[in-house]
Amino acid sequence: MAILYQQKYFLEIAKTFVFFGGWRVVDNFVKELAMVDTRSTWKETLELIKLSVSPAIFSTWFSQTYLDKVEEANKRVSAQVGCSSPFVKSTIESRYFGLVQDSLAKALDKPCDLIFVVK
Repeated sequence: MAILYQQKYFLEIAKTFVFFGGWRVVDNFVKELAMVDTRSTWKETLELIKLSVSPAIFSTWFSQTYLDKVEEANKRVSAQVGCSSPFVKSTIESRYFGLVQDSLAKALDKPCDLIFVVK
């Protein structure tokens, strides 16, 4: 009796699985689980940056930045950092690139490549 019940239950799960998109749904769910939470990651990165710069520097250059996109390939991460203006982008790239890269790599626990964009 228990086996028959388990078979019916499994059949219902299989019907539901196929009805709602089958493996495509499962694949998308797994991808969503693997995605990096950009807000919390960038918040952690900014906290690490705050430890290395003065409050004035932080508020001037980093307060209007955000982590726009993160893509993982092999054991490296490619991250796109959004900046509020071309001037902020240029200044961070020229003066603080290494600090941002090291802080983000520490937050992600993986080496990363950075791309700065104005959005």
